[in-house]
Amino acid sequence: EGVAFYTGSLEGPKEGGDKKGVLSYRLAEKRCANFKTCGKESNSVSGVSYVNIQLFEKLSIGQAKLLVGQCEAVRPVLRDMVALMSIPLIQGTLRYAYKIDKMAGGGKEKGEGAIFAAAIIPRVHHCNSADGDIIMKHMKIGALSTSFAVVRAAFEKNY
Repeated sequence: EGVAFYTGSLEGPKEGGDKKGVLSYRLAEKRCANFKTCGKESNSVSGVSYVNIQLFEKLSIGQAKLLVGQCEAVRPVLRDMVALMSIPLIQGTLRYAYKIDKMAGGGKEKGEGAIFAAAIIPRVHHCNSADGDIIMKHMKIGALSTSFAVVRAAFEKNY
């Protein structure tokens, strides 16, 4: 069920999915090309995203543990999966911070940036509330200004 909610039905059966996909799997595929995080080594602009490769390995590990009743052993695997699924949200926020700051992005870029930021801010805020506030200040709808360098630095302090 979790795979279905992450991947959706539009990706199809092929490795790497189909560009018609619209859920988190597709987001990871799009962002890997932007950030050179495709492939098993996370160093390519093509191929399956490193996030999706790693996530599906974790899903298999978690499934195997559940099938033999090792429920508590799944918790660390689940934490790793959540961390992996956060990567495309961070990448999306950074991509739109860059477009707004360096490429004079307009309403579309500001809207998409705000949505990505809103999706990842709770996780950042849990680590460091001041950094979460900084990111939101620069990425929210109606932000007075957006500095890519400031947004990036706030994320980097929480890796």
